[in-house]
Amino acid sequence: ATGSMVSNGDGPRFPLRFGDTEQNKEIRAYLSFPLDRIPAGVDIVSAMLYVNRGGGDYRELRRAIVEEVNIGDGLDQEDFDANRSPLAVLRSDSLMSQQQFELDVTDKFELVTLYNRPFFTLQFRPDEIFRNRKADQYEIRTGQNRTRLEVKFKLD
Repeated sequence: ATGSMVSNGDGPRFPLRFGDTEQNKEIRAYLSFPLDRIPAGVDIVSAMLYVNRGGGDYRELRRAIVEEVNIGDGLDQEDFDANRSPLAVLRSDSLMSQQQFELDVTDKFELVTLYNRPFFTLQFRPDEIFRNRKADQYEIRTGQNRTRLEVKFKLD
């Protein structure tokens, strides 16, 4: 039998933004999906992340990096500073041309479930900060059927 779980990117702050501020302070966005609805011992077939872009002045971001992070009980400075291998590097011209883009996150998702982590958390950050005293931000739309994680799995 094959099942699927759809989790929407709902959270306390809408919309999510990453980039920088007018003071050239870096902004990162964190999107976390609880894994308690996936039965134990299933085989993961696929995990697809659908990200719906919104507004923001993101033309000067050039590139955005998406990484899987393990924040444990909460986000701290060590989590923020850690170097990770990117799941994806997104170019701003492709971000501007698409209302929604999709990322295959199956490999990272399988590792997270293998280690029995309670959440699958992704970090979105700019590749570099422009020192132009202008807020360069990318906006991620959340809510019903917008930014979401779709997981397909097989029961034994």
